[in-house]
This record gives sequence, structure tokens and C-alpha cells, in this order.
Amino acid sequence: MKKHSDETPDWQDQRTRIIGLGESSIRKSYYPELQQKMAELERKNKDLKAAYENLASGEEELRQNYEELSAKEHELLESEEKYRNLVENTFDGVIIHRDKKIVYANRTAVRLFGDTGPEDLIGLSILEVVHPDYLTIVTERATQALETVQLPRH
Repeated sequence: MKKHSDETPDWQDQRTRIIGLGESSIRKSYYPELQQKMAELERKNKDLKAAYENLASGEEELRQNYEELSAKEHELLESEEKYRNLVENTFDGVIIHRDKKIVYANRTAVRLFGDTGPEDLIGLSILEVVHPDYLTIVTERATQALETVQLPRH
């Protein structure tokens, strides 16, 4: 059996060799840098989380806006269809012109002029289909229409 040594061991030296936590330890030298990197990663993670939440709320707002616009578009299409049916099926002849050129004529207007379809009237000058007694009035109104909105006239 071995005898106990009378020498006092160098505990610090032994600690350095066994645990590896001395002043020259690699682990101890980069620990503050590691802490700094971890703090930076945590900050970036918080920033990313805030950005994600911001995007999520923006996405929800866009979704609501899209649904509102879709509903309004549907209402507008229904209204347009009702208006189109009214204009197409009225007993009054309706002719729409732009710069004195006919761009639309409903069925009643086509029938009143004795034509076979709207394509017979579209493209003609409005002055070609107006009775000569009303040429002056129509010319004045067509010129004024470029400057102001006017009420329909019989």
C-alpha cells in the first residue's frame, strides 16, 4: 500500500490541468464574445418576430381589403348588368357618341333607323343620323358636351 504524501499538492495547478478553467483556457477567453453573439441573436430574433407580426397584420389587412373590393366589384357588376338590361330593353332609342362618332346604339335605335344591327350605326357621324331640322341644335350640344355635362334632350 502506498503511503500518504507529506507534500501539499499545488491545488491551483491541479485544477487547471483537470478542469481546464485557468486564465489561459480557450473556453474562458471566448465566453464574453459568445455572450455578446447570443445577445445579438436574441435581439435579431425579437426583430424578426416583430417583423413577422407586422407582416401577418398587414396580410390580414390586405385580405380584408381584397374581400371588400371583391364585394364592391360584384355589386358594381350587378349594377352594370341591370343598367345594361335597362338601356338595351327600353322602348326609347339610345345612341351614345364620342367626338360626334356613334359608339353605341341599342336595339330600339337600330330598329327606328331601319338597320339590321348596331354595327350599321357604330362609327357613323352623329350628324348623319340627325334630322336636318335639328342639325344646329345637335352640333351645338355635341360641342358643349366636350366642355360640360348635359341633361338628356328629346
